[in-house]
Amino acid sequence: MKKILIILCALSPALKAQIVNIPDANFKKALIAAGVDINHDGKIQENEALLITSINVSYDSISSLEGIESFKNIKDLACNNNELTTLNVSKNVVLDDIDCSNNNITNLDVFKNINMKTLACSENKLAALDLSGNMKLTDLSCASNLLVKLDVSKNKNLTGLLCTVNNLTKLDLAKNSVLQSLSCDNNKLKYLNLSLNKKLTSLSCSGNNITSLNLSENVLIHKIDCDNNQISNIDISKNIVLDDIDCSKNNLITLNVSHNPKLYSLRIDDNQISTLNISQNSHLTDFEHSNNPLTKLYVTADQATNVKLNLDKNILSIKK
Repeated sequence: MKKILIILCALSPALKAQIVNIPDANFKKALIAAGVDINHDGKIQENEALLITSINVSYDSISSLEGIESFKNIKDLACNNNELTTLNVSKNVVLDDIDCSNNNITNLDVFKNINMKTLACSENKLAALDLSGNMKLTDLSCASNLLVKLDVSKNKNLTGLLCTVNNLTKLDLAKNSVLQSLSCDNNKLKYLNLSLNKKLTSLSCSGNNITSLNLSENVLIHKIDCDNNQISNIDISKNIVLDDIDCSKNNLITLNVSHNPKLYSLRIDDNQISTLNISQNSHLTDFEHSNNPLTKLYVTADQATNVKLNLDKNILSIKK
């Protein structure tokens, strides 16, 4: 009997080491509620943690994810809408999808997550974000943070970028040749070079300080939101599949939409446009043009009688 007791005592440290240390009671509670505690002993063993490939602990009032390092095989982590201030997933190297948005995170370490494809970290307090180790990243959402710069030069597989409501003064996308969707509204951008982003289909850059926008290389683009800038010139003659554009609240004097036959929505409010020809835009159903010094508007006979366009008949000139 004495010998058995000695053996048990010798094994006891090893037995204790098998329990995952999870100091945050809400995190532990959420994991147990999700079925991680397979043997139902009220604790989470390391061998149980290794069986888990996906964790969703959103909306659980969690302030710390300490213990997450034991879940070495998780590919998906959703911990959004909690009370986290920091997140270190450096031990979770097989992760490919992280959603930690809507927290209070000031430090996010994802450098070692080389398999990560999707990162959603919007609505936090990040002043910096290192993505240099995430070469497989395809979708990034980092809106509503405190970012003053964002380097995505290593993320050549990036197809979607949402970085609205930050403090960015420049955004270099020269290395992101497969980018399809870009939303960079409400920053401090003065210039946006998209000449190498030939696969871009959607652009939203409202609420910046951009003075000119060249989209001649973006022939696949179908939606443009560039309102609330200082744009005095925008050439969309090459954007023949464009169907929706909002360029209101800028400094435009002229706008040529004659090469955009698929256009159904055009918003040009609060500019300085005096003459506009929409006779080539037969699909146009949404047209906002208030607060412009319009004296001549060229339309088709059908457009002239389309009440949805809300046209001032005093300035109409019907094109035959």
